[in-house]
Amino acid sequence: MIPGSPRLRWTACGAVLTAALLAAPLLLFAWLSHVKFGVLDWSYYVPYEEFRQRLVSAQPSAVYYAPLLAVNVTSGFIIANMFTYTLGHTLVTVVLVTLLLACLARVHRRARARGARLSRATVAGAMVGLLAITAASSSAALTGCHGAGGMGGGIIALAGLGSASGSWLSEVATWIQFLLLVNLAVMLVRLSVTGSKPGLRAVPSPSAPPPCPPGAAPAGGM
Repeated sequence: MIPGSPRLRWTACGAVLTAALLAAPLLLFAWLSHVKFGVLDWSYYVPYEEFRQRLVSAQPSAVYYAPLLAVNVTSGFIIANMFTYTLGHTLVTVVLVTLLLACLARVHRRARARGARLSRATVAGAMVGLLAITAASSSAALTGCHGAGGMGGGIIALAGLGSASGSWLSEVATWIQFLLLVNLAVMLVRLSVTGSKPGLRAVPSPSAPPPCPPGAAPAGGM
């Protein structure tokens, strides 16, 4: 257990989860590339010129896919297996983690106030789902030795579903990320406004006496 205040513990969990979500897709892509081609050799570069050009274009799609860091996991091989951290995907991942943990923290606080516990299966399911969406929507591609002829959705393609399916599913996963972000934001607002988990109402304790009608004396009173 992480020592310190609850806020510090949730912040530490957020940092660890964010790092895991950013690293896991790259590690999965590298492992699948090694299994598929028998090559694993790392190199990277910072495409600052392309990043600047995309920002200057002011087009939402171009800005979203502006590259922050490009990692080649098969350096020297005829096929360059490139994993790219993009501006939009990285920011969305960070925001998703922040919103998810903020919702879980509020639900956990309400559950403790009622003497209940937050289901571990619910937390684990949320984390696995977030990881799957993050990996599927990541910018991984298989390109030629000179960068020609890219194949988007590299993780899905290497998993055996093919390039067309990989590209399509990667696009769908990106939209699911946005929908999930909006859903978590709405849920957080509802939790903050109502002070309880959406869909649940506080139930009075069975041991508590029923409320007295106006003007009636309490049971057992004189």
